[in-house]
Amino acid sequence: MIGYGDYTYQRSDKKQVHWFMIGIAIQKHYYSLYINAVEDNQYVVKKYKDELGKVKIGSSSVSFKKIEDINMETLKDIIDIAYSQWAKK
Repeated sequence: MIGYGDYTYQRSDKKQVHWFMIGIAIQKHYYSLYINAVEDNQYVVKKYKDELGKVKIGSSSVSFKKIEDINMETLKDIIDIAYSQWAKK
């Protein structure tokens, strides 16, 4: 897994967790892209799930088999949101 940008959040047990803003992992049969940005009190991945294409959505993750399955314009918009949130810190 490769991650970019520092991201800190507080778990339900009040522990601070240091993670990344954007990350990618190669799984056995698919790719997973993690985007930990929040907009309107929800992860942007969930907010824009209907516009992302032929993908599987988790809370903050997008999984896909081929790059052609994902809507690159929407992905770019989501990454821009994540970058702007990270750059503010």
